[in-house]
Amino acid sequence: MRTKIHLVILLFFVLNAVQVTAKPKYYVRMTDSEIKRYPESWMIDFSTRLKWDYCNGLELQAIYKVWEKTNDKKYFDYVKNYTDTIINNEGSIAGYKLEEYNIDKLNSGKMLFALYEQTKEEKLHKTIDLLRTQMKTHPRTNEGGFWHKKVYPNQMWLDGIYMASPFLAEYAQKFNEPALYDEVAFQIITMAKHSYDPQTGLYYHFC
Repeated sequence: MRTKIHLVILLFFVLNAVQVTAKPKYYVRMTDSEIKRYPESWMIDFSTRLKWDYCNGLELQAIYKVWEKTNDKKYFDYVKNYTDTIINNEGSIAGYKLEEYNIDKLNSGKMLFALYEQTKEEKLHKTIDLLRTQMKTHPRTNEGGFWHKKVYPNQMWLDGIYMASPFLAEYAQKFNEPALYDEVAFQIITMAKHSYDPQTGLYYHFC
């Protein structure tokens, strides 16, 4: 009798363990929740209109990583839908204006490298080159640091390093422009020199 009870208890725990492990991973559950919240990928961050924004790039790049881990095509399609919707066949981005010199606009470009490798769509290559072109004439401080935006003259922002540096480094690697590695290092060093607070060990948001 006691043996039967032990077997029932063991079976109970085994079944519960199977049930727990059968639940989707947290990154899948979170991604599915976001897709339910934003049925179209351009709606990310509560958008009511089509826009090329750093929030889209941040989240869609993460969702692309979920596709890589799960191989579930719905995640790839969700990311691809954004570029299909906002980028035309010539590589132009709806609503994007190079002359605004907004460094935030490079963030969504980061996901294009992986998409281009997967699809070989020439328009994606053109868009990557368009964003690279922005940084060739992007305004700089007297020391050579990138302004965060044209509307903020002579200001470098800490998140500008996040927006542009990974994009430029990957461009250097993918399209053989090694001088960009020096540019990336220079921007990080310049920002650190002016924004570091030795009293707290932290960095100010802008300088």
